[in-house]
Amino acid sequence: MNADLHWFRKPATNGPRDKGTFNPVFELLDHPIAVGRGGEAFASGECELSYEDALDRAAKFAGIMRAVSEPAPQMLIVEDGLKPTALLLAVLGAMRVGTCAVIGSKGLTPRQKAEAPILRSASSAAMQHQAQAVAESQARAGMHTATRSLDTHFEGAELLADGPDSAPSAVDTLMKQAAFKHAAAEPLGPGRTLMRLDGIEVTALESLEAVRTLLR
Repeated sequence: MNADLHWFRKPATNGPRDKGTFNPVFELLDHPIAVGRGGEAFASGECELSYEDALDRAAKFAGIMRAVSEPAPQMLIVEDGLKPTALLLAVLGAMRVGTCAVIGSKGLTPRQKAEAPILRSASSAAMQHQAQAVAESQARAGMHTATRSLDTHFEGAELLADGPDSAPSAVDTLMKQAAFKHAAAEPLGPGRTLMRLDGIEVTALESLEAVRTLLR
């Protein structure tokens, strides 16, 4: 047993074959906050995030994943072109609810490519349209267009919830909608595949080091 992990259910609780359950995002974010480190830097450099900010954004994105499909989708395909912070938060949000974050489509079946949700960078035209729609909405509500809005770190990203043929939704807009709730960390077995990097599968236990590598 890995004594350093904060297990939801310890290994061998229900017999010698019981591998136990934990969640890498709980390990990376929730627990440090619980012991008073919420205001400290979780990520620096290209990704500037405190533990509290990272958990808030990742848990909200996890709630969007859960709303896309119940239970949460088996995988999320993450395409190139996202900002580093959006990529990190998307991976954390997906893993929080047990969705495998797929970076690089190598090894995916045609059905998986056709049906899995996709997170990608929006086109310039789409971003301009979204900005115009937000400005018009604020104007109708009697708000000054310069009013400061919450930085979700997903600006310029869009989600195709039902594969490449579905209509894209601006993730920044979804993150600001109260209909999507923050999702709790799902208990997961340590051997569950939570990441695929160019076809290489990464288990929940291995994903801890994989995320830490992204932070370096």
